[in-house]
Amino acid sequence: MIVSGSLSMDNGTQFSGLVSLHFDEVYLESFITNGTFSFEYTPDSSYIDVGIHVIEIRYSEKDYNLADIGSTDVYLHRQVFLNIDEKQVLRDEVTEIVGYARDESSLGIAGLELSFTWGDNTLDDKVTTEFGGSYLKSYQVPNAQVLGKVTVTVVFYNTTSPYYDNASTEVDFTVVSETVIHLPDVEIVRGENVWFNGTIFDDRGQAVEEIEVNIFWDGEYLRRTTGDSNGSFSFECDSEWSCSDSEHPVGAIPVELDFGGFGYYLPSNYIAIYTIWGHTEIEITDFSEVVIAGENVTFSGFIN
Repeated sequence: MIVSGSLSMDNGTQFSGLVSLHFDEVYLESFITNGTFSFEYTPDSSYIDVGIHVIEIRYSEKDYNLADIGSTDVYLHRQVFLNIDEKQVLRDEVTEIVGYARDESSLGIAGLELSFTWGDNTLDDKVTTEFGGSYLKSYQVPNAQVLGKVTVTVVFYNTTSPYYDNASTEVDFTVVSETVIHLPDVEIVRGENVWFNGTIFDDRGQAVEEIEVNIFWDGEYLRRTTGDSNGSFSFECDSEWSCSDSEHPVGAIPVELDFGGFGYYLPSNYIAIYTIWGHTEIEITDFSEVVIAGENVTFSGFIN
């Protein structure tokens, strides 16, 4: 701020003299004026609060000139700087909009009332900054939210805190979807045709055709597949793959479906269990053709 004035007698004649500068009755410095003065003064905002303050220029009695005080009211404002932390959010889940309000000295400002917009929509309920200038606003992302970038804005209007300047800032949140892959567990007999019938959906149960899922049979890569317009996929085990081996070991086989993430769709991994049963063949090679009631009957043979 610029402080300007003059030192003069009661008849209007200016004269030189020693005067002192005071801020809210606190002495700051003395200087000599030749009748007029003009200087720049910057209050230290690190300890001086916003609002009304008093600047005084004091002259002490000397010779035949009596002491006098010239004063004026000044209103100290502060600039407000807002920030929002960027984040990735899911549809139909509650997210937190967090950030800080600081002044030009990077000091946190408590007690500011903030409002928010999500895209083109103004959110209900304002929040007030806490000690240190931090704030937190909870918001449930709409289930119908389009995937991709959405602009989130925080605004401060100084209607409730008139000595802080209006401020706003915005940042893009990224709305993403979980990827839901499913393949039912299957039980098959060794030698039978092996099919893979599954689904690929987004977090709203809608088909996602552009997603490519890698299929692994017991750790062996088989192929890449995508869902159709209904989110379904279906293919048969190729004759060259181990899953079609007529001598395949029996037991539980993990079938892994892996999606590494693409665009606004999050990575996903799913493991189904295919249980392979072996054929059981019983061959009887020898048996007693004549038996007597009450006695044991003997059978000999093989179980394959």
